[in-house]
Amino acid sequence: MLDMPESFQLTRFASEAEWREYAAAYIEMLVNQVNTGSVSMALAGGTTPYPVYRELAQTTHLPWDHITLYQTDERYVQSQSEVSNQRELRDTLGENVINRLRGFEMFDTSLDWEESADEYAARLEHAERGLDIVVLGIGSDGHFASLFPEGPYWEHEVGSRAIISEAPAHMEVSERLSVAPRLILESSHVVILIRGERKQDVVQELACGNKSVSEFPARALLQHPRVSVWWSKE
Repeated sequence: MLDMPESFQLTRFASEAEWREYAAAYIEMLVNQVNTGSVSMALAGGTTPYPVYRELAQTTHLPWDHITLYQTDERYVQSQSEVSNQRELRDTLGENVINRLRGFEMFDTSLDWEESADEYAARLEHAERGLDIVVLGIGSDGHFASLFPEGPYWEHEVGSRAIISEAPAHMEVSERLSVAPRLILESSHVVILIRGERKQDVVQELACGNKSVSEFPARALLQHPRVSVWWSKE
């Protein structure tokens, strides 16, 4: 039995199908709770969240024309690259959803690496009240978005809303782009999607581990007052 912090809501599922369905329904509920007429939602890349995004696109009744989508992170590659998060998001959501969106704010990787981060930070200023919903995965090393262990952004507060970052050498594409930690921590809701029995250690460390944020970045999310964790063991 895991002793989760009070700020966390952990829901576990034995099957991936149930996990997809209930996580998507929860995100739909959060969207419908925003009563300002527009919704800002940031989506992470990585293999874990995409089944839930597909569920959102195919089975929910989201008011897509009221939603502006942002990326939490991107690999610094051309937008049509096979490893581009932007491309994967487009393919997963489908053109029907993409064309209905109020806004689809992606990193412009045709610019220089640092310029791409600066340009995206400027566009994030349009989310004046901050992001309503942020959807994240967590890597086995505790990274989320493209915010990795031992990154300089854990030791010094970052003023910008978007930054460049470097992935560990063993990962595909070392040059990364990411929203800054504070933008995630200042959002209204954080939804964490975790998949696989092998992520037991990740959930354990997140819930009651003793590593520092620099060692296991996801522990920074403990600072957020409204975090829900959706874990499929399958």
